[in-house]
Amino acid sequence: MSLNKLLSFAVVLSLIFCFSACKNNEGSSKKKEPAKIVGTVGNQKISEAEFMFYFNMNKSQMESEAGVEDKSDEEKKKFWTTNEDKKQVLIDKAFNAITDVKILLMFADKGEVKLEQTDLDEIEANIDRFIMEKGNGDKAEAEKVMKEIYGVTLDEYRWIYEEFLSAYDKYAYIETAKIEISDSDIEKRFEQDKDQYNKVNVKHVLIYTIDVNTKEPLEESVISQRKLLAEDIYKRVTEGEAIEDLAKKYSGDIGSKDSGGEYILSKGDIVPEFEEWAFNAKEGDIGFIETSYGFHIVKFINNVEASLGEKEKHTIMRYLQNEQFIKKVEEMKEKYPLIKDQEALDSLDLF
Repeated sequence: MSLNKLLSFAVVLSLIFCFSACKNNEGSSKKKEPAKIVGTVGNQKISEAEFMFYFNMNKSQMESEAGVEDKSDEEKKKFWTTNEDKKQVLIDKAFNAITDVKILLMFADKGEVKLEQTDLDEIEANIDRFIMEKGNGDKAEAEKVMKEIYGVTLDEYRWIYEEFLSAYDKYAYIETAKIEISDSDIEKRFEQDKDQYNKVNVKHVLIYTIDVNTKEPLEESVISQRKLLAEDIYKRVTEGEAIEDLAKKYSGDIGSKDSGGEYILSKGDIVPEFEEWAFNAKEGDIGFIETSYGFHIVKFINNVEASLGEKEKHTIMRYLQNEQFIKKVEEMKEKYPLIKDQEALDSLDLF
């Protein structure tokens, strides 16, 4: 599993952790010796609670990808019973995620990585939010929901979260940033991947279909009116009217409005629909693009040849740092392989 995939999973977990529950003013929670161990990685034990949490996280993700997330329990059960290979894939995904955390924790323990009070406060705020949202303020009800969804208690959730932050935010992120990358290595990678750093110059008018403050969609009647306006602007641009003037008059994008809607964009700067059009257009092309933000009337001005500026240097440096850190993690995984307790696993009611 690459670090990019690890970090993608970390992002997913970060979003999931933005839920929930009860205050604990004694600082970092005390992790009890787990009653059941389902595996080990080096000197790190994998508890039943940890496995169930990552198992249920990945189970929900796989059900969502298969389109059965909102189906009945019976239909979900049928999905798993008719896909024996997916069962093993799910178990492997859970163990892979835990193994990555445990490997990082082995490093973190040696470096005496500690969570700050602000980290602990963040955890408690998220747990409080879970109690309010899932238990309507009732801790016992929230505990029940947590157990149903993730297979863990609130206290178990707390220390799983603490370990996650220690592994990723306090160790992986900090240690990756310490890796030194030479200017020559950056220049070499830039030349190797130069096409990735090409830019485009576009001018656009944005007609929002969301409330800019709440990010919620506007009423359908308002969206219909704004679509008519956007279509009229598109027509006027195709007929030769200056898009700069129309941007200054109509665009909701305050970042480009005063400059006539102009942007010089790199890949990854914009939403996928916009990027797909912008990086495949030709000089003079005019597009009408609908995104989650609204309607975009876009005119392609020209391509901008890639150059190695500070932004590109930083991006490449972080990429190379990640590559080296991946190698370090993979070496540790070979040195300290996952050892499963199959008997303990077989005793779990997973499907």
